[in-house]
Amino acid sequence: MITQDMYKEILGISQYGNPTNQHGNTISQARKRKSAQIFNATFTNDVGYKKVYILTERDGWQWADAKYSKHQTPTLSNMETDYYLQFRPTYEKDNPVSYPIGTYVFIPNEDTDMIPFDKTDEDYPNPKNPMQQCIKEFSPYYPNSELWNNLWMVTYRDYDTEFIRYSILKCNHVFRWINGGKMYNVAGALRIRSSYTSGQWDANFMVQLDNVSEGLIPSLTYIYKDKLDEYGLDDTNKLMLETRFMLSTNPEQPKCYSASKIMEMTPKGMLDVTFKQGTFDEKRDNPELFCCNYYDDNGKAVVDITPTPSEPTETDKCELYQYSIDDDGNAVKNETVQPLQIGGTTYYSCEYGSENPDATWTIECIDDISDDEKAYYCKMLKLTIYDDENVAIAVSRANSVIGHKFRLTVVNNNNANETASLDLEVK
Repeated sequence: MITQDMYKEILGISQYGNPTNQHGNTISQARKRKSAQIFNATFTNDVGYKKVYILTERDGWQWADAKYSKHQTPTLSNMETDYYLQFRPTYEKDNPVSYPIGTYVFIPNEDTDMIPFDKTDEDYPNPKNPMQQCIKEFSPYYPNSELWNNLWMVTYRDYDTEFIRYSILKCNHVFRWINGGKMYNVAGALRIRSSYTSGQWDANFMVQLDNVSEGLIPSLTYIYKDKLDEYGLDDTNKLMLETRFMLSTNPEQPKCYSASKIMEMTPKGMLDVTFKQGTFDEKRDNPELFCCNYYDDNGKAVVDITPTPSEPTETDKCELYQYSIDDDGNAVKNETVQPLQIGGTTYYSCEYGSENPDATWTIECIDDISDDEKAYYCKMLKLTIYDDENVAIAVSRANSVIGHKFRLTVVNNNNANETASLDLEVK
């Protein structure tokens, strides 16, 4: 509890009743700085305190203390409402705290104090490009991952005299489009645009759809400039009029729209996009990837989404090895790869050069036999995946599998250069 005497001491009240000038050139400046000190001293005591992960243009992703509070009460009759986010106050001239409109920020949900980033043993991990993981996990058809449900964006900044607050809006959609043979993905908010039509209109010999929708999208190129690639973001300047989008939660009946209006909001930092409903093109659109114009007129994909391997670096080291369990239950690395045994189980582990791997494990028969025979013998092996680093292979007791050869392969989906394999034989 701050007593009156303590408050006077913090504020710097002299025997004449005025703040000393060591905290500012004016009484107003001194009181602001002292108020900020008091506010900072009790900042983490608030029930709305959160540890958030925010993307700054200058320093990249940074952890920051913030207070999360309600702005409006959402109801069934209105759209998802915005909330307030307030950061620690600062009056340092050399390092001011200010976040532009459109800034991405991860905020823990109400039932946890942590953001579910992939694989960490630390209290607060520091993933370099969490947006890539977040967009990868987004699905319009099924409930999304916990990480996606933690993503927000700054939509407004008030200009109060003290204790500035930001308005934030929850991201609920990934806007995906094709331009120049490249797929673009930008997280934003899909909104409801009032429409006073029946949803279609009769144009003499045909019926046209007439529904409209709205999207709020961060102007990433304006906010992050030439650091888009570094932060794993896409260029929003490539969003053009008449660009087609798929905005639907029904894979059986996808709803497609085209951008009929793109407005730069004021203050700058957000794009307000109006979508007019069109029709789904079964020949050119891809509902599995939730992307319009994915195929050309011949049914061939216009964009290759397979990761392109970059030049190998020190972090591209990927070692796959076999290990055994000794009598004390400890894992011991095998100096040479031992053959698979009928009715036995062998264990394998992979060491990656990069952090937070996203591994895909596969096993295949490499004998010179038909595909049906390969599939048959692969069924005699059971691949158990414990995590991205460890797997086990159990062999059935069928003698017919003896002498057949298999290949165990692991690929890190986050780094195309990190891949390894082992050739195994059943004896």
